[in-house]
Parts: sequence; structure tokens; C-alpha cells
Amino acid sequence: MTMETQHHHHKRVLHTGILAFAPIFLFTLWSVYYFIILGNFIVNQRLGEHLEIAGRTLQYYTPLFILFGVNFLVTLGAFLFFLWNIWTRPEVPSGNKVVWVVFLATFNIIAFPVYWYMHIKHDFVRHKNASPALS
Repeated sequence: MTMETQHHHHKRVLHTGILAFAPIFLFTLWSVYYFIILGNFIVNQRLGEHLEIAGRTLQYYTPLFILFGVNFLVTLGAFLFFLWNIWTRPEVPSGNKVVWVVFLATFNIIAFPVYWYMHIKHDFVRHKNASPALS
């Protein structure tokens, strides 16, 4: 592997790693923001006040919706990228591909970092080896 190829590979690993972890980071950010908004209800154990909680949620609807929408779009993009990535890998047996597709679709924000770690992070080490399977 030439120095330029190695640099390109490390850059690709970094970018796909960011893509793999971005959905879980964005969902965590959205959750923390929502819990801050409802902090008074949580701290004072007033979770039974449904109308007040709904009113507070409605008051902050736009930023919550925007954060959630961005999270959805990033997650959808990551899903499509990792789906394309696993399906176009010639070294991965078809059975493993199907298992990975189901795993990515079912557990998406948790599955993306797992897939990235098992298939993309160490690609250059396992260049000719068989694909790791979930089963």
C-alpha cells in the first residue's frame, strides 16, 4: 500500500466512522435537549401532568422537530450507505449480506458502529479474508 493510498484509506475510515456514529450522537443530543426542556417535570416527579408536558413539548416543537428531522436524514443516509457497502462487497457471502441487511435495518443507530468496526475500520488488514458474520 503506497503512502498516498494509505492516507486515502485512513481518511475514508475516519469519514465513514463519523457517519457510523453520527446518528447515535444526534439522537443522544435530541434526547438530552428534550430532557432539559422537561427537566422541571422530571426533577420534581411531575410526570403525571400530561397536559403540561404536552404544552411544553409544543412550545419547543420547532427545534425538537428540526433536530429530529436532521437525525432522521443522517440516519437514512447512513443506512443507505452501509446497505450499499455490504451489498457490493464481493468477499462477503450472500448469507452474511442478508443477515447484515436485517441487522442494519432493525438496529440501525446501534448497528452502524458495529458494522463500521467489523467491515470498514480494519479493511486493509483483512483485505482478502472472509467477512465476519453476526451469527
